[in-house]
Amino acid sequence: MIRRPRRGIAGLVSIQVGKYSIVMQTNSALWNQYYYNPEYGAELGRLATHIFHSYPSALMIDVGANVGDTTAIVKSVVDVPIICIEGDPAVLSLLRQNIAPMKDVTAYPYFLGEKTGYMEAIIEKQGWNTTIIPAKTGESSASRTLTLVTLDEVVTKLDFPQPCKLLKVDVEGFDLKVLRGAPLLLQKDKPVIFFEWNHQNLEQIGEACLSIFSFLSALGYEDVFVFDGGGHFMLPCKACDSDLLRHLYDYAMNVNGLFYYDICICHKQDSATAQRFIAEEQSRRKKSA
Repeated sequence: MIRRPRRGIAGLVSIQVGKYSIVMQTNSALWNQYYYNPEYGAELGRLATHIFHSYPSALMIDVGANVGDTTAIVKSVVDVPIICIEGDPAVLSLLRQNIAPMKDVTAYPYFLGEKTGYMEAIIEKQGWNTTIIPAKTGESSASRTLTLVTLDEVVTKLDFPQPCKLLKVDVEGFDLKVLRGAPLLLQKDKPVIFFEWNHQNLEQIGEACLSIFSFLSALGYEDVFVFDGGGHFMLPCKACDSDLLRHLYDYAMNVNGLFYYDICICHKQDSATAQRFIAEEQSRRKKSA
């Protein structure tokens, strides 16, 4: 149950997310989402329940963990280890505060990208919803140098014993780059992937919006489930359904307020788990109609 936000230190607010009290910034739109929509993000918890029923000894990686709200959603329904990755130092301090009561949850300070190296970038919404925009020629005075590493490199460095079976990515347009920087993880562990497909941010950084589906399809990923920005299940399709995915993307670009979709995509070896999950989502939609 979502309770009224509790004001604390200037600029911060505490709100109940699942079983946990999560401190976040008052200038963030995030706490409003949880306050006005008690089910915000709940589909990720339902997904995690299905995945970790099938893989009880696995773990989750939360890329773009922000203040730990999605980690709280998952930990409230299933007790699995979670690796949080968050590059913004201001957000990281709140993340570590929020996950302190959670068992087997750790946070690491990385900005992830498609390749390991340096990037000149402009940072927007720093401290609450960090958005990285590669700097263009002539923007050096407004940019800073970021160190980027691949998710594959982080996984190799941390060397955790369990396989990753749920990979959540929400990094304001860099989601596709993060996934392309993790082919070894995706080939080895074949996690179910839950990522944000944000047309505003993708267009801003010149990302090829559909390319990620062919990339993942080549790695054996097939079943795609599309949710709107409010967490409502929309439709299932296949990673190879490029025409349908293009229509969805174009539709979002032309609808005021529809900034992104959340995409769940499963490897073909997890088709049974995928079908159980989507059957539940379809049943929920019928009941709420």
